[in-house]
Amino acid sequence: MKKNLVVLINPGHDDEVAAGVARSFGARSRDIAREDPPISIINLGAFIRDHGFDVRILDTHVEPDYKEILKSLAKEKPLAIGLSVMLGKFTKNALSLTKFIKDIDPAIPVVWGGKLIHLAKEKILQETAADYIIIGDGEYPLLSLLKALQ
Repeated sequence: MKKNLVVLINPGHDDEVAAGVARSFGARSRDIAREDPPISIINLGAFIRDHGFDVRILDTHVEPDYKEILKSLAKEKPLAIGLSVMLGKFTKNALSLTKFIKDIDPAIPVVWGGKLIHLAKEKILQETAADYIIIGDGEYPLLSLLKALQ
């Protein structure tokens, strides 16, 4: 286990697309190519990085080979992998990515946070492979969880 590695994932709101195309529909349909960065996980990552953790951010909107990247990161035995989950296809994609992670290594803790969590916390814990959930603003709860996992 790489004791300080934390991977944060933006699971995206599109259905899975062909390899080499992983762009959000909004970005693909604009006249001017532009990707909207996942601000929430960037801020979260900066906060936990400032507290001594090695943070990798994986944005499925802009990484065509995100599954290969995730497979490589999982082999590094991260302390945890976190997903920012909102309603809609973000949830579907988070479910798929959580299964993908658990198929690679069931021992890697998967943490879900984001807008969906406060709406369906019991259902998420009962019906997904997520190991932990973060409710509300994630900075301090995630930091506490990561310190406990160390």
